Amino acid sequence: MKLTTIIALCLSILPLAACSTMPTTGSPVTFYAEAGSTELDKADELDSSSERTVTVGVTYKQEPEADAQQNVTRGWVSDMSVSYGDGDHSIAGVDLDTQRIAVNLGLRYYFDVGTKHLQPYLGFGASPQMILADTSLGEDETGFAFAGYGALGIETPIGDHARLGLSYRHTAGAQFDLGEDENLNFNAGTLALTLGWSF
Repeated sequence: MKLTTIIALCLSILPLAACSTMPTTGSPVTFYAEAGSTELDKADELDSSSERTVTVGVTYKQEPEADAQQNVTRGWVSDMSVSYGDGDHSIAGVDLDTQRIAVNLGLRYYFDVGTKHLQPYLGFGASPQMILADTSLGEDETGFAFAGYGALGIETPIGDHARLGLSYRHTAGAQFDLGEDENLNFNAGTLALTLGWSF
């Protein structure tokens, strides 16, 4: 199955999952998109690395507060997203072009700092991932990993629905086995700009 097909299937699941988990009381739901850059943790075998990352996701809160309609989020929310990364790497003198997809399932906690104009949060969760790698040696490899992540960010509402923010996510435990005793450590940090829309 082509990677683009997998991405399309994952993206089609997000709205369905959000609707199926929304309580009948009408808790606020936020769809969001992130675009940023991923830097791999430095390893002995890694000569150079860069990755462009795009994420789409949805958050939802089971018990809305009285000011939920004012585009304000506080407390715990569930978070589900799909990330796609396109990277160029050099490991032990071998060039590696990668496509990586991750399904991120976790929680966020939004802090109340006394103003709705700044809404900081911390998050964590699980991140199963798949990678497709093309090497300069003419070999194609596929790898899978089950990773975890921690995240922090800050958002500000724009009007009654839009949200703008900045996020940082660190992924740990993403060790891809590409065969032939080739491993790629994909523990990495991603800095991204966030744009969301709340209902």
